[in-house]
Order: sequence, then C-alpha cells, then structure tokens
Amino acid sequence: MFNPGLKGVTAVQTVLSDIDGQQGLLSYRGRSVQTLVDNFSFEEVAYFLLYGTFPKPKIYEEFINELKNYRKLSNYIVNIL
Repeated sequence: MFNPGLKGVTAVQTVLSDIDGQQGLLSYRGRSVQTLVDNFSFEEVAYFLLYGTFPKPKIYEEFINELKNYRKLSNYIVNIL
C-alpha cells in the first residue's frame, strides 16, 4: 500500500543525524554530509559515526586493518568465483 509523505512512518529522535528539510541539509553528529564527503575518507567517517570522534593515526590504521578482516572471502567463495 502506498502512503505519501511520512504517513504511517514512525520517527524517533537521535543524536546521530539531523535533517533540515527546509534548507535541504543533512548532518551527522553535527557535521554536514558535504563536509564529511569533501574532507574525510570512508573509514574516517565510519569511525566518526561509530565513536563520535575522528581517529588518531595509530587508531585509524588499526581500524582499517579491522575492516579489512571483514572483507576477506572464504576459500569456498573464492573457488566459486
């Protein structure tokens, strides 16, 4: 069933994001999406969204390595490919 607008949609408050529909702005943790996209890597933004701060260089490297571990394919999948 089609419901135009937000009719029937549950909305909650969050500190993670904010939408200003009148201005057409989206922000995460007080930073505009455009600022995040223009100035930070995917991994830096992911860390920022998870922890609320940007990582120091050593933590950043550890975080990247942790993410790499989740990208590994099993031998089964590699053999299929």
